[in-house]
Amino acid sequence: MSQAVCEVHLGRLEEAQAALDQALQKDPSYAQAIANKLVLEVIAGNDVAELTETLKKTDPSHPFLTDLQEKSDFFDQAATKYKAKVTA
Repeated sequence: MSQAVCEVHLGRLEEAQAALDQALQKDPSYAQAIANKLVLEVIAGNDVAELTETLKKTDPSHPFLTDLQEKSDFFDQAATKYKAKVTA
């Protein structure tokens, strides 16, 4: 895991992917590896819906999911303060 995180920070995404794949081959339910792979996929611009669901099933209270939900709630709260001004 440490190697994968370092590779991401160094911008070496292919190497990070290989390290994460190796970690997940050893333990497919390792929540930290799933969360880090999720981050890597977001960086790469890929769809993360399946990985998000996998993480939710593996560890519903994972800090990544908690933080994501908190930020989503903050966004929704801020969005209620604005209304679209569209004129036809």
